Amino acid sequence: MKRTPLKRKSRLVTRRKTPRTKAGVSEPDYLDHVRRQPCAVPGCTDKRVEAHHYGRRGLGQKCGDDEVTPLCGTHHRAWWHDKGHLPGLTPQESRELIRSVGMRIRKEWEGNPIGSLAQGGASGRSQEG
Repeated sequence: MKRTPLKRKSRLVTRRKTPRTKAGVSEPDYLDHVRRQPCAVPGCTDKRVEAHHYGRRGLGQKCGDDEVTPLCGTHHRAWWHDKGHLPGLTPQESRELIRSVGMRIRKEWEGNPIGSLAQGGASGRSQEG
């Protein structure tokens, strides 16, 4: 039996992925801001901080850059090794700590009169007046 090739009824259109922004904030600038913060774990003094994405989106989907919190490399690896909690804390306490610190940093970023750093650019100048 001879097979005929499948024919597409309509033209294949690819979607262009656009970067997510929120309230005019350039996400790379915000991630740099998060990385300059101290580790979210109380008492940690490590200065090398990574941006930990804490939001859930589902299988293989990365959450947006607005849901990040600062964790040092040690605590970031511990989070993934211990499957979603930090040493010395229950999973629920760990999630609450991560989310509350991330939300506090985001509110500070959005409410900073000089530092809507994304609006003022790298120099920190605002575009008002």
